[in-house]
Amino acid sequence: GSLVIGANDAGGRIIAAFTFVTPEDLTHLPVDLREAADVCVDNVANMLGPLASAECLRLTASITYRCLIQAPVQELAELLDIAVGAAAVALAYDDKSVDAVRALAYHTAWDAAVVGQLQRQVLRAIGYSVEHL
Repeated sequence: GSLVIGANDAGGRIIAAFTFVTPEDLTHLPVDLREAADVCVDNVANMLGPLASAECLRLTASITYRCLIQAPVQELAELLDIAVGAAAVALAYDDKSVDAVRALAYHTAWDAAVVGQLQRQVLRAIGYSVEHL
């Protein structure tokens, strides 16, 4: 199903709480990994264009960092997967009028099933229950 997370519902508060990243948190990420994450988030932002608000992009970066702090990746492909999954979560949170998975699939030319799977993996990684999705 399509994921809708509102800023004022319990799911939205959980997303906001689990994805908040402090400057101190970022010290746990190697600089090269953080820079690579920024490049991946920028690439996703470029693919989404005006569909993604500044808040959506900020949240995408925060979610990406949170995932990397919890489980650093070794390959760029894994990092891009996290950034796309994070964008799917952030877009669903930021704009309830958009089917985030379908929009990301359209703008990135990735399969919607893959985007949906990445979205669920990222949600799991930040501690959000995805059993009902």
